[in-house]
Amino acid sequence: EIIVTNISLHTLVDTTKEINISINNWQFLQTETSYFICAKNSTLLFYKINLDDLSIKHIISLSTEEHILQFKVLHFDIGKRFNENHVNNLMAILLVKSQNDYFLYWYKIFENTYMLYSIWPVRKQIHAMEFVREENQHKLLLLHNDESYLEGQSLIDVYGFDIDYNNHRIDIW
Repeated sequence: EIIVTNISLHTLVDTTKEINISINNWQFLQTETSYFICAKNSTLLFYKINLDDLSIKHIISLSTEEHILQFKVLHFDIGKRFNENHVNNLMAILLVKSQNDYFLYWYKIFENTYMLYSIWPVRKQIHAMEFVREENQHKLLLLHNDESYLEGQSLIDVYGFDIDYNNHRIDIW
């Protein structure tokens, strides 16, 4: 039997006026820290949220020269793997458009800094991207609408990947 006590309801209306939250283009990520992350044109903005008082603080802006179409930010708890104290190791994956080409930009985010890990060309226009993680296995799913495929159906490309933190690279297969 579960007994729920001490329920509180918070609204972010007053808190979010300064950052102009809209329905699209936002991700909430909770690790040891809570984040709102937003893409605006060619910049990925990170906001740290204090869930106790609902204060929001801008902490980092990741800028590219290309337009960000989609993004995902993932948390990799590598401290457990390497016995290191990396509290918030984040990986930001940006789907960007440069003229008529599409690329995935992979960035490592640590504290208030970022480093470009890899640029991966994408040969198709991507409709959506998702990540699946099971234990130490990571999968990248790219959904695209291939006009030559059956009407009303979409194709999904599935890629496995591993992040080599020691050599600062991403292995994709």
